[in-house]
Amino acid sequence: MKSPIFENVKKTYRGLKEPYKKIIEDLESAKKAIWETSIEYWIFSRLKRLPIIDLRIVLFFVMITFFFDSTDFITFGFLIFLGVVVYDLFLIFLNFIEHPLKDRVLTRNEHKLTSYVENTETAKVSLKRINKNYAAAWDSACENFETYPPDWEKRREDVLQRDGYKCTKCGYPKGFKRRSRDLHVHHIIPLYKGGSNSLSNLTTLCHICHRNIDKKHSRIRKISKKRRW
Repeated sequence: MKSPIFENVKKTYRGLKEPYKKIIEDLESAKKAIWETSIEYWIFSRLKRLPIIDLRIVLFFVMITFFFDSTDFITFGFLIFLGVVVYDLFLIFLNFIEHPLKDRVLTRNEHKLTSYVENTETAKVSLKRINKNYAAAWDSACENFETYPPDWEKRREDVLQRDGYKCTKCGYPKGFKRRSRDLHVHHIIPLYKGGSNSLSNLTTLCHICHRNIDKKHSRIRKISKKRRW
């Protein structure tokens, strides 16, 4: 659901977040620069370029050596196969040591990151505060929206859970043998009468009690799972 109200809330808080997100990105950029200028990275990056040899090809070569009636050929084939296995295992091992190696380089150059880390911690605190204010502003906009807000499905589910998935007027489905009613979420004070989408103004009703209470929904019967009132 698009509305200038929600777009303005998003735009306002997106603009407030950008400077602090940039500070956090600067720390990551500094870490990357330190890592990529280290001797460990120089060696590691070149080792990572080595190709992995397909063991199936080598195994095929070893099988061919069996056609030669020579112990030397068979021994030579197995030595090559064993060497390739060790080589491939070494390349796989490189993937496991990359992060520990990077952490070691960053620890050694920790003094170069001190100012970045301090600024990042401050930025994270500010971002947490902004996110909290954003959530409050978004919730307020949804509560006071003139129709169903973007978070209506979540509000609806929250109300159903709060009311124990039963009608607050007749108690359905408790005590009912036939369970063929749908549960609706009803605005106690209708929106067109100044009501809001706050949880305190919402209650769970079965579709029969809903149409009996609110004449606007007098023709409501069961609703499909895709459509929610």
